[in-house]
Amino acid sequence: MYEFIKAFEDSWEKIYEEYLGIKNNMKDWPEYNIYNNGWEVHGIFNWPNGEEKKNHNCPFTANLINEVFPNGHGTAGFSRLKPNTIIYPHFGHKGNFLRAHLGLEVPEGDCALEVEDRTIIWEVGKMVIFDDRKIHNAWNRTNKERVVLLLDFYE
Repeated sequence: MYEFIKAFEDSWEKIYEEYLGIKNNMKDWPEYNIYNNGWEVHGIFNWPNGEEKKNHNCPFTANLINEVFPNGHGTAGFSRLKPNTIIYPHFGHKGNFLRAHLGLEVPEGDCALEVEDRTIIWEVGKMVIFDDRKIHNAWNRTNKERVVLLLDFYE
């Protein structure tokens, strides 16, 4: 479908290593009204226009994103759902972006993303793409964390 998927899936272990290096520097997702607790992020590129953040400490991931999307992209960074986190149904921001998630830590059990009436189960090392502008929600009802690389790209 999208040629860039292979580049991310082939590099997931290096991306995961960078996550492990910053995992203690995660911050709460700023829209507190759309989740119960435990949704944390570490930004590499700012929303919405993809300006690179200073001191993100993820050079491999940042370089890969810039190489794969030479004409630009939106936000990108790591997204972690702690155990028993629920993201309520909501619409993403309007724009010309689709959203990609690359699975880095995916617990077994009740942990998924729902976009309209489609349920998506993340897999380690695999990328899923969805339209963030449609109503969607996610949950992690397990006792382990779910971690993805989150990336907005021009459709």
